Amino acid sequence: MQEPEGTAALITNSAGEYLQHLRDNIEGICDPGTWSLLGGNRDSDKETPATAIARELKEEAGLVLPELKKYTVVDAHGLYGGQITVFLGHWDGDVRALPLTEGIMLGWFPATLVPRLVMSPWAKSVIEQHEAKRAQTASSHFSSGRSAIGTVQGEALPGSDFYCAEALSGRTPVTVVTETDAVLAFEHTRPSYPVHIVVVPKQHTPSLVDLDEGGEALLAEVMRTVRTVAKQVEQEYGACSVTTNLGLYQKSKHQHWHIYYRGESEAEITGRSGPQGGDAA
Repeated sequence: MQEPEGTAALITNSAGEYLQHLRDNIEGICDPGTWSLLGGNRDSDKETPATAIARELKEEAGLVLPELKKYTVVDAHGLYGGQITVFLGHWDGDVRALPLTEGIMLGWFPATLVPRLVMSPWAKSVIEQHEAKRAQTASSHFSSGRSAIGTVQGEALPGSDFYCAEALSGRTPVTVVTETDAVLAFEHTRPSYPVHIVVVPKQHTPSLVDLDEGGEALLAEVMRTVRTVAKQVEQEYGACSVTTNLGLYQKSKHQHWHIYYRGESEAEITGRSGPQGGDAA
């Protein structure tokens, strides 16, 4: 059986975002002017889809991803039709640093923004399929009663809710700082600062402004833990920041609070912004 001519790469990062490619709006090419996935056609019948996608990623964007795995085969409706072999990969990097040779630009997008993008239909379908499987897998972990946080090793499942899919399910081990029946505080798995702690409710709550039913009472419990951890950090290091994100700033769609100490000395803090540090006008 002959392999599909087209290839594409569904690439995710640790924030659960999808790498997408804005194609040239030129008449005569496939899916012009749309956001799609990186990829291209095989050069010949002798070139395998795996070899083709590796070549296309390197030629188009300078990407080398050795652990690409075949994910699915989709029908590409449009000017050329045919089928596309889609490979699944993972990469944490800055798209602005990639030497793009085709198309307009690359971008990371969470699944929640996919409905708002002008996308090639097959690429949109692949992302939606991947998100549905990710949600189903995360749900099965909760229903199985696995709660041994920090003890389960496994391959990370990309998704728009890292905390439910990974940290709370136990798939990604975490170092627990403190824990209650409703709230978990743990050391950030990819810290941006010398001290970087994350506090999350164990019940899925989208954000500070989207609390769902019973969210007000749960938020009060979350804030008690935030205060406790922040007080400890301030007492030990003399300074502490507490932040949460909303909208496009919020990559993982599960309410979470960052508590961190940047590592500056007192002289650096007061010298930069006056006696009151970051609160100076």
